[in-house]
Amino acid sequence: MGTTLELALSYPVQPETVLQLLVVFRRCQLDVMPLLPLRSPETSGSVLWDTALEAASSIGI
Repeated sequence: MGTTLELALSYPVQPETVLQLLVVFRRCQLDVMPLLPLRSPETSGSVLWDTALEAASSIGI
């Protein structure tokens, strides 16, 4: 049994908002693919785009 989450954002989405969503998605072990359209030069430096939260925390991120 799953849960559905619908999230509506107004553009422009602030980079801080995208990074916070990225943390939430990783914490809940959700696929970050829906966030990819929000990836920007300001947010692309986050290791969480490509790394699970547990792995990121183990390397000191």
